[in-house]
Amino acid sequence: MFVSNSKRIVKNTFFLYIRMFLTLLVSFFASRLTLQVLGVDDYGINSVVGGIVVLSAFIKTTLSAAVLRFLNVELGKQQDERLNLIFCSSMVIYIVLVAIILVLAETIGIVIFYRLNLPPERVSAAFWCYQLSILTFLLLIMQCPYNSVIIAYEHMAFYSYLSILESVLRLLCVVLLFWIPSDKLILLGALQAIVGLIIYLYHWRYCKKNFPITRFSIPKDKSCFPQLLHFSFWSLFGACANMTSLQLLNIIINIFCGVAVNAAASVGMQLAHVIQNFVVNVQVAFRPQIVKSYAGGTREGFHNLVFLASKVSFFLFMFLAIPLIITCPFVLEIWLKTPPPMAVEFCRLILIYLWIDAFSAPLWMVVEATGDIKLYEIIVSAIIFLTLPISWLCLRFGMPGYSIWFVKIFIILIVFIFRLVFLNMKYHFQSREYIFRILFRVIAVCIPSLGIPLTVNLFVSNRILAFFAVGFSSVIASSLSIFFLGLKSTEKDFIIGFIRTKLNQIFNSKQNMQREA
Repeated sequence: MFVSNSKRIVKNTFFLYIRMFLTLLVSFFASRLTLQVLGVDDYGINSVVGGIVVLSAFIKTTLSAAVLRFLNVELGKQQDERLNLIFCSSMVIYIVLVAIILVLAETIGIVIFYRLNLPPERVSAAFWCYQLSILTFLLLIMQCPYNSVIIAYEHMAFYSYLSILESVLRLLCVVLLFWIPSDKLILLGALQAIVGLIIYLYHWRYCKKNFPITRFSIPKDKSCFPQLLHFSFWSLFGACANMTSLQLLNIIINIFCGVAVNAAASVGMQLAHVIQNFVVNVQVAFRPQIVKSYAGGTREGFHNLVFLASKVSFFLFMFLAIPLIITCPFVLEIWLKTPPPMAVEFCRLILIYLWIDAFSAPLWMVVEATGDIKLYEIIVSAIIFLTLPISWLCLRFGMPGYSIWFVKIFIILIVFIFRLVFLNMKYHFQSREYIFRILFRVIAVCIPSLGIPLTVNLFVSNRILAFFAVGFSSVIASSLSIFFLGLKSTEKDFIIGFIRTKLNQIFNSKQNMQREA
């Protein structure tokens, strides 16, 4: 059973990793063009006012998780008759949620908007950018139930294709800014809203065609509402705490440092948006199997999958993070040509933050699988909100804008420690075994994987040559460190057997072709 799940996870992770790589390239190019066409000030305004579009990626997975968790539980119990009831109940909940968010955005949101430190001549354009960003965000929320169904049934190929299409369409939006005579800030918001509508319609059409459970009607059976509302509310509570914290940090930077530093922070957030998709990809590949395993009562397999999710998240993120952290100044110059001041510091610190988060995030899946998330979300949200007063004090006493990400790194480490303690006390999670089997292994892998490319970078003076040398040495060092220090003997045997099987298939196919010739 565990081997079968592992093979499915490997296949799903492959699709999602290709998705991440392609969307990374497209997003980097789109960000460069966006900075070029908007200019530093409008780019900074877009990050503050339209930042909800970028930050929505951080809560999309959490919003989808509410529906996904219950779908996976019923699939794990093989109770297919309740799947349509869960979907229809969730649609009703999200329609109500959209109405609430719209009211809050047009009341409290407007009050906050007019207190921002914006250039007077750009207030009108910024207002329409804000309105269009809200529309895009609401369309994304309405995608979530359909997105959950696609993931629950593990149609990762379509999920990957649609994400790539979305990235290409967003790149096309930026290209059109060069050709259409209009206010670029407003036009960008309008085009992004159109892309949001297109992607929503793709989700709706695909699910209607492939999954009968997505036929919507007002449910007469109300039995699912209490559990869905409870889980959805506390999932949304945690997601909003994270998103609100990030957006308020943007506002704090705006108050103390102005739109120019907002532009540098926005570069980091663009990078975070793309890299966060990587973290999401790994979670998406593991989440259905983890929840189904818990629902099916296979506790040993459940713990093994959680352990594996943390380790794989860390190792795969490492391949991307180490070269980017070391060669960040060169990468930003290639990406943006003239990056805003402090962009390098923002990007490096955000990468480190996301690396830690990628490793600890699978622990959340344990809480999610149980469905009892209220206390967990309250405590984690309270810890996350500590970022705001600490960051305000840092900037108040004259520290640079990027210092807020030192604060966030410190906070995410506290969250990681809390997760281990909380899971051990409340759910009897094997935290001690997790520390010895997973945490110590990834630290051992990280030392040579980071040390070797750092050494290479010191001895290669040519920046272009150093970029490729660091990338190559990082891949080799990371691969060898993972194989010899990060894997158990059974995992090594599995990889060696997998490679031998594929090589034998290639060799046999060539022999058959020669015989036929």
